[in-house]
Amino acid sequence: MTMRDWPRRFLPAAVRGSYLAKLTIALLLVVVVVAGVGVNAYLQADAELDASVEADSLTVARLEADRVGDWDDRNVRIVRMLSKYQDLQHDEPRAVELFLQREAWFLPDTVRAVHVVDADTTTVIASTASWRTHDGTDFAAEGAPWAVTPPSFGGGAQVHTSSVYTSLGEPVVAYVTPVPRRPDQWLVLVATIPSFESSAETGVETGTVQLVDGEGTVFYDGFGGAVPHRLGESEAGEPPDFIRGGPDREAGFLGRGEVQPPLRPGYVLGYAPVPDSEWTVLVYTPTADAYQAERSITTLVSSITVVSLVGLLVIAATIGRNTVRTLRGLAEKAERLERGDLDVDLSTGRADEFGELAAAFDSLQQSLRRQIEAAEAARADAVAAAEDLAETNEALAEQREMILVLHRLLRHNLRNDLSAITWNAQNLRDADLDADEAAALDALLETAERLEEQTRKAQQIEDIAGRDGGDVHEVDLAAAVEHAVAAMRDEHPHASITVDVPEHAFVRSLLSIQSVVEYLVDNAIRHNDRAEPTVAVSVTPASDPDGMVELRVSDDGPGIPETEIEPILEGREQPLRHGSGIGLWLVVWTVRKSGGRVSFADREPRGTTVLVEFEPVGREAAGEDDEEPTGLAGGRASAEPALDPDLSGPDGGRSGERRPEQD
Repeated sequence: MTMRDWPRRFLPAAVRGSYLAKLTIALLLVVVVVAGVGVNAYLQADAELDASVEADSLTVARLEADRVGDWDDRNVRIVRMLSKYQDLQHDEPRAVELFLQREAWFLPDTVRAVHVVDADTTTVIASTASWRTHDGTDFAAEGAPWAVTPPSFGGGAQVHTSSVYTSLGEPVVAYVTPVPRRPDQWLVLVATIPSFESSAETGVETGTVQLVDGEGTVFYDGFGGAVPHRLGESEAGEPPDFIRGGPDREAGFLGRGEVQPPLRPGYVLGYAPVPDSEWTVLVYTPTADAYQAERSITTLVSSITVVSLVGLLVIAATIGRNTVRTLRGLAEKAERLERGDLDVDLSTGRADEFGELAAAFDSLQQSLRRQIEAAEAARADAVAAAEDLAETNEALAEQREMILVLHRLLRHNLRNDLSAITWNAQNLRDADLDADEAAALDALLETAERLEEQTRKAQQIEDIAGRDGGDVHEVDLAAAVEHAVAAMRDEHPHASITVDVPEHAFVRSLLSIQSVVEYLVDNAIRHNDRAEPTVAVSVTPASDPDGMVELRVSDDGPGIPETEIEPILEGREQPLRHGSGIGLWLVVWTVRKSGGRVSFADREPRGTTVLVEFEPVGREAAGEDDEEPTGLAGGRASAEPALDPDLSGPDGGRSGERRPEQD
């Protein structure tokens, strides 16, 4: 049977006798083929979109879970390392507390405090937060879970990780380990939960994150809810199995329509367990955002369908054998397109409406080809960029780690060697030395102390360099000046220091501003050639809305040499013109990191005035941060830490040095 014979055998006589009927049937077949192509393309694209959304959500959840796991492991290693120091075994609690406060400068920002507590009474023996030592804080009375239900330790350097609890208004985790050769004492490190606000570390777009423990308690909530709280709006009900499933939990994904209370409907959810813990990271993405590409797919398929229908209407208006033949050719080419053949030739050579339809299909084909090629090129570029970024980040991380290790090694060895030199030199004081030998010994001790101070200031430079705009707070400059002057009066009783400050002067600054004032006053006294140096310290509020709060420190000494000032004002050292001290650099860098300015002026008939200008609180920055002003411990009012480890005092931290007074 030939192709001409099959209509006679299978079609009714009425259809065989009507060219229009046969054409209509042919057109219907073409419609079915085109619709099938569109539906199949839509279903395939929709399936690929589902897989892409799931993969992205799981990637983000796993990356964030690994980041929390790294944070937890780092805290364990820190508390284990600190417990091995011999200084913790000192019989004098004050010596232990000074050791903790010194080591606290080098701890991460998430470490809020380190305590040595009595294992039997859970009261504080020594702490980086010295007020807890003075108050004799009992952590069991505060409800800390590790104190209410004390852990038991066997042999080895064991570390107990507590459940999440609230201390001083924020969720924290405690890491507890026994102090070697002190069975009645524990070392406790208290750390805050890390933030998930930035997606720069993951390399992909981060949704809204919640961190949940095995009982369904949320202790980090990216939606802004007060923590801790139960998962969902109700206290009743059990959390999902993937949260309370124990150590064998796995990462997973809940797609559209699968997220139900106590989770948040209207989102898709990627989740992953934090390694070696009962915690789970939940990453929510709004369903509309996750499936935004679905609208483009729907538009594309709809466009194809509309173009196809319009073309078929044109075909229906054209009655003829060429039209039918062209329709059959298009049907075959549509099938090839369905199979993914984008090289099919859609041209017909016709100048009528059917030729336009073929041109429309050809334009659609070319558009699809360009989009696919562009997508593949973009994907290749993204993969290459991601690989380059990963290699760069790995190289930078390795380089930074090498620099930190070298810095710590040199600082540790230099500090130990200087301590040995100072100790041996002090012992020589009791020996029978002549005048020249005694003078040489004094010069040796002075040089060792100066080197030790330079070592501390070098560490402070590293700390300041790592600061950014997020470390600037609202600080009461008037309170900082009063505390700094009080410390300097105790250290230099022979000097006359006058103070003229208003009741309050809130400025935007790093929290180490008290140390800046202490250094300027100490420098003015130490380098003064008078028997009774005179120093005047004043604070002048901003005179207009665009003005700055001014801090002035004036002395009657010989003045600061130009060789000290010029390199600092120019911002760089030069081979034949450089300053001999680090202190003025620390002052200028701290003020500049705070958004302020420093200038120097000679006084008549002698002396120097140092002018430090700060941005007052109350401008746009204050509205953006929306934070409470920060005072100083023992000052007027404080809701924030008193000082920051950016800059210690002029004697390396012995005068006016304070740590954040919070747990």
